[in-house]
Order: sequence, then C-alpha cells, then structure tokens
Amino acid sequence: MMEGRWNKGFIALDALVSWAAIALLLNIAFQIFALYNYAKESYQSEVDKLVMVANYIVKSGAVVEREGVRQSNWIEEAKLEKVKEEIGAKYPEVKIAYRPQGTLCIYRLVAVGEEKEIKQLFVCE
Repeated sequence: MMEGRWNKGFIALDALVSWAAIALLLNIAFQIFALYNYAKESYQSEVDKLVMVANYIVKSGAVVEREGVRQSNWIEEAKLEKVKEEIGAKYPEVKIAYRPQGTLCIYRLVAVGEEKEIKQLFVCE
C-alpha cells in the first residue's frame, strides 16, 4: 500500500517539474519574440525617417522651380546644400553619387543641375 502512494507522489512531482520546464521555455520564447518585434519596429522607424527626408528633398526641398512649377526629382545643388544645413544633425546624412559604407541608406534617382545629369541621392542615418 505504501508503494502505491509513493508512486502517485512521484508521478505528481514529475508532472509538476515538467510543467515548470515547459512554462519556463514558453516564457523565454515570448521574451525573444517581444525583443524581435521591438528591434523590427525600431528599424522600421529609422527607414521611415529616411524615406520622409528623401521624399521631402526630391519633391519640394531642393527641386528646380520653373515658372512657379516644381520639377520633382530635378535637384539644384545650391538648394540641396541649404536643405542639408536646415536638417543639420537632427536628421540623416544626404549625399549625391556615393553611399557611405556600413550605414542604413536609401536612395532616390535624381537629375542634378542644368545639364540634368542622373545621379543617386543617398539619405543615410
């Protein structure tokens, strides 16, 4: 009779330890998932900021104006320098024709100057 009670207690203890291990593994999995989502959202907000700055530059910030009409994606370098000064250190780097290595960048194809030379406008963090 004592043996039966001992076995039941052992089985209950074994089940309790198994459930505790499963709960611990699930907790770790949820923590990893939450960390992944946070990193993904942070990355997406950086990309969104770069897109916002690039769109501003190519659509209104540094574009050529002819007879009161803005020429999207046609950039005046003098206006681009003014935009760079305006955005300063608060926003990303803006470069034409080359991409800084090791940084998150997006680019837009633009025409530069009166000769409308096609170049890449990089906006990098």
